[in-house]
Amino acid sequence: MGVKGSRSPEPPRRRTLLAGMLGGMAQPQEKDAGPRALAEYRQRIDAIDRRMVGLLEERAKAVRQIGRVKRQRGMPIEAPEREQQVLRNVMAAARSLPPESVKRVWERILTEMKSIE
Repeated sequence: MGVKGSRSPEPPRRRTLLAGMLGGMAQPQEKDAGPRALAEYRQRIDAIDRRMVGLLEERAKAVRQIGRVKRQRGMPIEAPEREQQVLRNVMAAARSLPPESVKRVWERILTEMKSIE
């Protein structure tokens, strides 16, 4: 039993992908955590989202080129071993994000990219 008035430690929180992405952002001071700080965070997220879309477009361009080569050579579009390699690579690259969260995001990206390959 604990001492009266003492607080037990808070259980560790499971980090979500979004929490991990925001983890590198400077946290507002308690007194600054109002609407202005929220608007600034949202603007930053909007800018990050635009950069991510640009990278996805760049990736899609490369995927289309790979699709052309595969069709010219009569190769199947699906390459499960390559997909597994990509997933291993991105999971290993995760620093502050849970690797399984990164894997789920990339699985979705790979699914969408296959549809344009």
